[in-house]
Amino acid sequence: MSERKLDLLLLSAGEEKPPALAVLGSTLRLERLDACLDLGEAALPDAILLGLRLADASPIHAVRRLSERFPDTALVVCANLSEEKEALVLVKAGATDYVLLDVMDGETLASRLDYALQRHTARALFLANFRLKGCKPARAWDWAFELGSDLTFKWLSQEFQRKQHLPPDRLLGKTPWEADEIDPDPERWRQYILDFKAGKPFTSLACRIRGQEHERLAFRMWGEPMLASDGAFLGYAGTAVDISAEVENASRLTDAYELLKDMFDDLQSYKQRLDDDLEAARISQLRLLPKAGLLACIGNEAGVRLSYYFEPTSELGGDIWGALSLGDGRFALYLADFSGHGVAAALNTFRLTTLIQEHRERRAEPAAYLEILNERLKEILPSGQYATMLYGIVDAKAGSFVYAAAASPRPLVVDLATGAVEAGEGRGLPLGAVLGAKFMERELPIRPGSMIVLASDALLESLDMDGKSLGKDGVADLVRDVALDKGSETNAEALLAPFLAKVARPLKDDLTLVACRVLPV
Repeated sequence: MSERKLDLLLLSAGEEKPPALAVLGSTLRLERLDACLDLGEAALPDAILLGLRLADASPIHAVRRLSERFPDTALVVCANLSEEKEALVLVKAGATDYVLLDVMDGETLASRLDYALQRHTARALFLANFRLKGCKPARAWDWAFELGSDLTFKWLSQEFQRKQHLPPDRLLGKTPWEADEIDPDPERWRQYILDFKAGKPFTSLACRIRGQEHERLAFRMWGEPMLASDGAFLGYAGTAVDISAEVENASRLTDAYELLKDMFDDLQSYKQRLDDDLEAARISQLRLLPKAGLLACIGNEAGVRLSYYFEPTSELGGDIWGALSLGDGRFALYLADFSGHGVAAALNTFRLTTLIQEHRERRAEPAAYLEILNERLKEILPSGQYATMLYGIVDAKAGSFVYAAAASPRPLVVDLATGAVEAGEGRGLPLGAVLGAKFMERELPIRPGSMIVLASDALLESLDMDGKSLGKDGVADLVRDVALDKGSETNAEALLAPFLAKVARPLKDDLTLVACRVLPV
């Protein structure tokens, strides 16, 4: 313990100077924090003893002000044993140490104070070395402030100007809501003002001001009311953190969000228009398919029953089928499948339908008619696009199905009574691929109780849940099994039911199946 008598300053109100302090050295007593802060460098004591009651400030506020004003002076809290918890709070806030006047004798006080002085000196050396290495102590706040009883800024710590790069007069003399230059919204401040006037603590209060170059600065504040020893309201003591970067990032995110939202709204509007257009196109494409009335009329004339199943991979597909009455109980039956999917393939189905409507010549000659369509499609289809097609003439009276194929899946004829399946041939060049292509006519016999089955290649190639496809033989087996099970009740949906129950969805290609059942005479 040092034998030197110390110069001490006791900052406390409403109490006599404790006798135990006399043994430590000469003690100057002040009751007001302002008077202490006005001391010059020459009048600085060895240590400041801080009581828990002051005339013009709260103890924790005094600790922060004194620590900043006199960083080289030890600050020791004087308390009684019953006040030890309060003393510990002040040590955490920046005081050097504390002493308990009612349980420590003179020698213990002197030893504790000597220890506090040594500790403060060591801490100062450590911090100086710490800063010399480019480090800075971590803390939860950037700078401290005070609001007076009129709720205007009265004091800003030295850290304010260093952190904010602003002269203190940008805030001093103003209330927080007067200083808020960027968002002075009365509604936002209304509840805060009521809490201020009621002397309530406040937390996470954001205030935004313009910097010297008109940049946006923002800080968040926390404050506790300051009360004099007689309970009078003195204002607030608080801390603040700089949240300019966070606010700027949030503003940028908001701007980006608004931009993205506008873009999303535009995309949604565009998508809606596109969906509407696709729906209109889908409806138009469905109208290309034979109507129920036409199928019934042809069926009655030719002695057959026609049914079909059509499922595109998307809103639009590249499959198209049709039936054309030729008179005398005969009719043409065709199924075409354009390369690709979606809009481009669907557009080609409209092109083919138009060509079929335009060209009525030689409709009763399957090979010749495919040659006509091939020439026209070669002229109008974009490069790389083509169609597979099967076109045939159904003549139930003659018992024949004469057809020509352009690289299509083979046609099948199944006896619904016995399940016997006879397969035709689908080989040939696709339409629109080669100018001057020739096609061959072939014939399959039909009779009452038999059924012609035409299908697009999705039936052959689509994978089931096990990753397997039917293939040509699998399609024939499927037709035979359904015919044996359903007999004369077999139609397009019945033929596909077992397939659709196992196939993986969504389909990767447009699926069409046409069934033509020859009725008994």
